[in-house]
Amino acid sequence: MDTPPSPLSPPSSPPKKKRRSTPKKKAYDRVFTADRMKAEKQHVKDLEGKVQQLEQSCTTYSDSLMKLTHNNTELNNKMEDIIDRHNEQLINNQKEIDRLNAKVSDLMYQNNYLKQRVQDLSNILDIKTRGVESISQLVSNFPRYI
Repeated sequence: MDTPPSPLSPPSSPPKKKRRSTPKKKAYDRVFTADRMKAEKQHVKDLEGKVQQLEQSCTTYSDSLMKLTHNNTELNNKMEDIIDRHNEQLINNQKEIDRLNAKVSDLMYQNNYLKQRVQDLSNILDIKTRGVESISQLVSNFPRYI
């Protein structure tokens, strides 16, 4: 009677196949191999040429990148200088604006003071004019009272 294998028993491995010996190479196999070797050598030379071209391109690109990086750094420095000068100019302009605003404020105060002074003098002139008119009327009426 066949009993099923227990789950704890190792699984049975398939039977191993026997190795076949390789047949001896024939003449056309050797020619094919020589042609294949020649083609592979040529392919390797082609790949080495491409690698050399890529290395030259990488060197060229690397040099260009270094030049561009240097130019970029120079431009950044110039831009920072320009920004610093403009910021300094803005600060100076703001100081000038503040000075002129203070001067305008002072002139407005003086203008208001002078307007008030002119109004005061105008009132005094009106009072004196009325006084002169009253005196003039009294003087013109004076002979009548005599």
